[in-house]
Amino acid sequence: MGKIIIVGTLAFDTIETPHGKVERVIGGSAPFASLAAKTKNIECAIVSIVGNDFPKAYLNNLLLTVISKVDLICINEEEVIQLSNCENIDQGVKQIIKMGPKFLVVKRGEYGATLYSKDNHFSCVTFKVKNVIDPTGAGDSFAGSFAGYLAEKKDYTFHSISKALIYANAVASFSVEKFGVENMIEISKKEINNRINSIKKHNN
Repeated sequence: MGKIIIVGTLAFDTIETPHGKVERVIGGSAPFASLAAKTKNIECAIVSIVGNDFPKAYLNNLLLTVISKVDLICINEEEVIQLSNCENIDQGVKQIIKMGPKFLVVKRGEYGATLYSKDNHFSCVTFKVKNVIDPTGAGDSFAGSFAGYLAEKKDYTFHSISKALIYANAVASFSVEKFGVENMIEISKKEINNRINSIKKHNN
C-alpha cells in the first residue's frame, strides 16, 4: 500500500452558494485532498499548516528551500505569478522549473490543468459538471487524487504524470456536486472510469 502525507487545513466551514447555505461542515484542504487520495489504495496522514501569525519571512525562505528539493509542484495560475514574481504564466512556469522541480502542474479551474517539464507540456480539460453546488473543495480534491494516483503507480515519468492529471480531473469533478465532502465519501471505480473516458474523448 502506498503512503502519502497531506499538508493542509482542517476545520468546520460555513458555506453559502446560490444553492443554499450549510454550517459546521467538515472543510479545509486536508479532508478533501485525503478523501480524494483514498480513491486509490493509499494510506494517508494529515499535517495541519501553521496559522497566519507565523513569521512570513521564515515561511518564504523555507518554501524556497523545499521547492528546490522536490520533483513536482501542483499550484494554480495565481500562485505561479506570486511564486515566480513574473508578469505572465509562461514566464512564471519557466522560472519555477529553474528553481529545481522536474515537473510543474498548473491548475486552471474550470479549464483543467497543464503539466510542464523543461522540454514538454500536456494540457487536460475538466469533466463538465452539469450542476455545480459547492466548488470549495475542487482544487484540494484534484491535488489529493493526483498524489494518490502517483503514489499507487510509483511511476513518475511525464507520461504517467499526464495520466494522473486526467484521473485527478475526473475525481475532482465529484467534489463540486454536493456540499462539503459528502460526494467524496463513496465514489465507485466505475463512476471514476466513466469520467476518465469522457475527459479523454474531449481532450483529443
